[in-house]
Amino acid sequence: MALYMLRDLPLDIWNRAKARAQREGWPLRALLLRLLDDFGAGRITPSGQPPAFGPPPPPLSQLAETGSRVAVIRLRNALEERRVPVAKACEQNHFVMLFDDHDQVIGRFASADVESWSLE
Repeated sequence: MALYMLRDLPLDIWNRAKARAQREGWPLRALLLRLLDDFGAGRITPSGQPPAFGPPPPPLSQLAETGSRVAVIRLRNALEERRVPVAKACEQNHFVMLFDDHDQVIGRFASADVESWSLE
């Protein structure tokens, strides 16, 4: 399964999408998967033209070079550990939460799935 993290989303767009998804009963993961599938199959087309963005944000691997730390996550049902560059990490609401240096969530693991975690 592919892993793709969304970062640096405009807060107004994110909040509108979350509010509508909640009103209409769509879990965000299911909604994003449905939208991606519909787009890929040609069933929907975004309005307007594709945007001409400037350079993309730096890859997460570069965060470690800016004085950030690395979260080491060991999952109960996985044979390997996951190493994610982060600024900070904590446990809240039954999740291990990973944050970048702008306090944006860049990763989330259900505590029940985590054998152990640490910051290096």
